[in-house]
Amino acid sequence: MNKFVIFFSAMLMLGGTATMAQSPVAEPDSTRDPIKQGDPAPDNVPSQTSYTKDMVRIKHQDIPVALRKTLSADTYRGWENANLYKDKAGSVYMLEFQDPLKTRLYKFDRNGKLIKEKTSRDVQ
Repeated sequence: MNKFVIFFSAMLMLGGTATMAQSPVAEPDSTRDPIKQGDPAPDNVPSQTSYTKDMVRIKHQDIPVALRKTLSADTYRGWENANLYKDKAGSVYMLEFQDPLKTRLYKFDRNGKLIKEKTSRDVQ
């Protein structure tokens, strides 16, 4: 009888160990980063205030003539439907195209020279 109790206890512990060894564990890929490697990259455009916080929205007729000439290029086709901003000093102008899949930003000086171009993945 004593051997039976020891044998039964050992089998119970062995069965419990085997059951616990089969419990699912998160894939190492998803534990550090909730987005798996095979997932398409999300377009996380920060809120509008993060990159326009020091800028004022302006109307299209308020931009300088030199910038209007630059915007007439094919690269900026449709700029009339985009959002325009300028910094408070009036030295930097920003053009914001909002497409369904990404947001494009172009920064210009008051003479119409391109300063910087950003897409939705690197908008800061």
